[in-house]
Amino acid sequence: MNRELSLNRIISGRSIVFGPMLGCVGYLPNNTSPKTKNHAAYLDATGSGAETIAHLYDNGRITIMFCSFGTKPRILRLFCTGRVIESQDAEFVETMRRIMGSGLEEGVKGIRAVIMLEIWKVQTACGYAVPTTSQDVSCCGEKESMYTPGSFRDRETLTKWIQNKVRKDALDEYKMKMNARSLDGLPALKHARRMNKERLLLGDAKSWINRELEHFWALSLGTLIGIFLVIAVQSITLGRMT
Repeated sequence: MNRELSLNRIISGRSIVFGPMLGCVGYLPNNTSPKTKNHAAYLDATGSGAETIAHLYDNGRITIMFCSFGTKPRILRLFCTGRVIESQDAEFVETMRRIMGSGLEEGVKGIRAVIMLEIWKVQTACGYAVPTTSQDVSCCGEKESMYTPGSFRDRETLTKWIQNKVRKDALDEYKMKMNARSLDGLPALKHARRMNKERLLLGDAKSWINRELEHFWALSLGTLIGIFLVIAVQSITLGRMT
């Protein structure tokens, strides 16, 4: 099956979507294409909090996660940079028309913003630890389980997978390969880094330097403000003395 079509079916078949924020520091691979297939958007309805909007204004990074609670486990993550178009912005109406088609429906009047996403990486994961539900429905040609209260039960796939890795004495090798670094290059599991013969102190120092350099402009601005205040105070003091 065409991979792009397969990923689209995963997205369209998920009834629960998560949108955690990414960290402020990390390497974003420069592989984003201006093609439409690397862009997405969702409507942000008015609610009691505005965490996603606040974090996007803060660092412009977001991950969208889709997961299956059915018999076929799967997790799909879209790593994105994001932009907020608020309902009072000039481009909001035109953006809504592009998403909704001709005529705005009554139900979208409570939309406070459109979140525009530019996808720089797509990742699928096994989903072996995602719980299953007991109510079966047909979705995308597959038998899927949808949420009903109290219907979640543990999936045994991950436990069996780990037991198999332990029997083959291959778990540490897997952690060395997969758990030493995040996708954007940040230090992760210390045990995996030690097994990779990494010098933790040196790696942590490098990460700290990169993090501090991200704040270079803020530090520079603070320094300039400090210099300006010192000069201003000295000028006022000298003026009074004369």
